[in-house]
Order: sequence, then C-alpha cells, then structure tokens
Amino acid sequence: MAAADSIEVDLHLHSSTRHPIELQRSGPKDLKYNVRISAIHRQTVCERGSKNIILKILREYDCIEVKGDDHNEIFNETDFFTYSVSTTDLTTLGFTINVFNKVTDDSATSHLGQGHITPLQLSGSNGTLIVPLIDKSFQTIGTISVDYLLVKPWHHPLNTPSEQDRHTRGLKDQKKDGSYVCGHRGAGESFGSTKPWEYPENTISAFKAAHRMGIDFAEMDVQISKDNVPVIFHDTMVKLCLETFPSSPSKESKSTFFEIPVKDLTAEQMKTIKVWEWSEMAANQGARNKGLKRKHDENNTSTSSSSKPDVTVDYMLFPTLEEALCEVPQELGFFIELKYPFREMYEESIDHLCIDKNQFVDSILQVIFDKAGARKILLGCFDPDICVLCQSKQSRHPVFLITQGQNTIWDPYLDIRARTTEMAVAFAKSENLDGIHIFSSLLFDRPASIEKILQKGLTLIAWGHENDKPEKKKWLVEHGVHCVQVDDIFESTRNHTTSD
Repeated sequence: MAAADSIEVDLHLHSSTRHPIELQRSGPKDLKYNVRISAIHRQTVCERGSKNIILKILREYDCIEVKGDDHNEIFNETDFFTYSVSTTDLTTLGFTINVFNKVTDDSATSHLGQGHITPLQLSGSNGTLIVPLIDKSFQTIGTISVDYLLVKPWHHPLNTPSEQDRHTRGLKDQKKDGSYVCGHRGAGESFGSTKPWEYPENTISAFKAAHRMGIDFAEMDVQISKDNVPVIFHDTMVKLCLETFPSSPSKESKSTFFEIPVKDLTAEQMKTIKVWEWSEMAANQGARNKGLKRKHDENNTSTSSSSKPDVTVDYMLFPTLEEALCEVPQELGFFIELKYPFREMYEESIDHLCIDKNQFVDSILQVIFDKAGARKILLGCFDPDICVLCQSKQSRHPVFLITQGQNTIWDPYLDIRARTTEMAVAFAKSENLDGIHIFSSLLFDRPASIEKILQKGLTLIAWGHENDKPEKKKWLVEHGVHCVQVDDIFESTRNHTTSD
C-alpha cells in the first residue's frame, strides 16, 4: 500500500502489440536491449545507481525485482518491465531513459540513445508515450514506446493499513466441508442462457436467492454510471429500442435499435428503462422472467399496483452497488468484479468505453467502505492496472486478477500480463495480490498448474460453466482450489447436499 499522500508512477515496457524500440536506421537484427530509467526531480537529479526506482520484470510464473537504475537486465519480447517510483509532487518529476544494446550475449554493451519524459506528459491516470531516442551526436535514431499508470492516493476513515487485515482477509484456509462456493452473477447467468431462470442475473433477487441457498459469495459486475454511481450490470453496452408511435391508427409503430455505453447513462435513466426478453419483444408480450417488465405511469416513472412496496423491485436490472450492500443479508459475501473495459488482441480501440481509471476505482471503493460493514468483500478485474489500483489504495479487501488464459473459446487479451496463466501468476505475485480467479478449463487441461499457483502462496478461485458438474466441482476441491464459482447455484447446492 502506497504512502498516504504519495503518487506512484509506473512505467511499462512490453511488446503487447509490437517491440517498444523502433530504430530508423538499419543495423544488426535481433539486438538485445538493456533499458535503464532514472527518475529526475526538479530539485535533485538522482545519481546513477540510486535506489529510488524499482524495476519489476515479469517472466513465466516468476518476478525479478531490481532496485535502482543501474542494471544489466536484457528486455525480451515475452517480458513485461515495470519501473516504479513514488512522489509527493508529480509536477517536479521527470524521467531519463537510456537504451543500451548488445549484438550477442558475449559482446560488450554499448550506449544506443537517450530519451526524456517530462511531468507535463503524465496526464490523466494512464496513457502511452512515444519517446524520441537521441544519440550522442544529438541525432534522432528512433523511438521507445512506454505506457504509464498513475496510482493516486485515496482516503477514507476506515482505510487504515493493518497487518491484521493482510493476514485474515483471504480464503487460503478451505472450509471444513470443502471449498467456498460463489454464485456467478448471483444465482447464475440468465441472459443468453437456454435455461429458464427465475432470478435475473445481477439483481437483488439473485443475490438474495444465493443467500437463501447457503452460498458463500455472490459474484457481481460493477460499472460506473454517467453521474458516477456504481451500478451492477454485465455488458459495457446497453441495447435499447426506441419505439415511435403513429399519429393515426392506420399506421404502424416504428422501432429503432441502438446501443449506448453504460457510462453514458445516469443511474436514474437506467432505472426508467423497460426491460423485455429479446425473443418476445417482437410479439410485445413483455418479459418472460418474473418482474423484468417495469410498471410505468403516464409520466414514465416507476409505480406500483398497490400502496405496498413494489415486490418486483428486487428483480429489476441496474441495481446500484449501495442497494445490494444495504438490502442483501450481510452473511453473503460479495465478489465484486470491477467491470472495466479490457481490450482483446484483435479488437479495435475501446477508448470510447473507458473513464479515468482512478476515478473508476475510487468511486467503487467509496461505496464499499461506506456500506459494506462486516460483509466479506473480494475484489477482482481482468485489467491488471485496475488490480494495481485496488491493491495500492486499500488493504482491507482481497484483490484478484481474473484471467481466461490461453483457450480456444475467446481471443487472447492484448495485455501480456493477462494473456497466459504463467504471466497472470507472475503479475499477481509481483503486486502482492491475494490470488487469481481463473477459467477452470485451464486447470482441467493442465492440473500441474494448480500446484505451481499454490506454491506461490496465491489464493485460487475457479470460474466456468463446467463447475456445475458434480464431478468437476469435486475435482477442483480435491486439487486444492479455495473457491469454486458455479453458474447454477440450485444444482450445485443439491449436489453438495447429496454428496454429504
């Protein structure tokens, strides 16, 4: 956890899209690069070899940490380098980048060029800088691409560093009757599923159902609305239908379909959306699942058919995180997935879906610390940067990197840190995360990876539809998985009772 008022600056060097160093002139191929970055303050220029900057090198299952800017580590295309330094005044901090090269392992290292990063270039929470490299004759010889992440401080009266928090907050001790059980999106995925579901996903009704069934945790997807309210919804885009009614009975109504990012809707606007089952929309029959069709009066505001509270409110989509924390019994733990857009390798830019990363994390942490009370809270995200922010800003709640690894179902993620199981483990260990939340098929296909993960001292949670099968869930428990996420909590509970 960073100092209370300091800002941590992380500079990333990687080959997620292409090699970060591009030279203008031709020369020997397969050069080996040694990149040394020094922090420069306005008042004090750090001496070469100073220990104020830390280099973390991620390689399969491992992390190497080097203190200071005088090192001989060679950057490999499969590596991920992070240079970290803290400051209390970002406006006084800059960086000098010195690039050295070697033609062969046995050849001497020679200075290739130098680049500079100024404080004015570090804006927002994150970004990518293309830094010119200048040789000793002051000629531009190429560029080096560097990503940056600013970890800004976050304050709350309950956010106090505690060794007790760090030692007791995790799930490394399995339950006496096996692993912990987590319900996917509460009671299971409902939209896009072929099963008839009584409790719509990511709703208060689903979370309460998980509690009644004795599930330990409910997983939920949390995003930020336009007015900065944490809301629970899975997709980053909302598909809407705008229906225009005819001016005369002889004409037909016209429907226009469009998509809008969750971040561009206010929490109140989400509450007024009428939700219909897609397959039945054309017939105008309303929602199949209980309570999905909202009741509206002439002013398009939510109403009830009686003076009593509307019993369907628990079934409505877009509940706020605060509502879930306040209305669901505290005995049910929450696994809160921070649903930040994360780019796949072959995907176009997703910048239009993103908000400032520090703002995103701070808004969610604020509600959690205000309303969670004694409830067990686990935090997770596919985006490694969001995991770094969650881990650095607070010490109370465990943080997990969620990963799908290399599989045949989805395209790989662009970020090398989340692309494979090996790099996910290395990243989690390097940032002192509590563990990883991994696609269970990867464990079934490569059982030896479980032992490697556990040997690193990480907590292991497994997600995937296969976990609903009794034999698969039993296998995960027997192999030491600490928590199993299931999609059908009712089937899982029946199987658990039968096996007992």
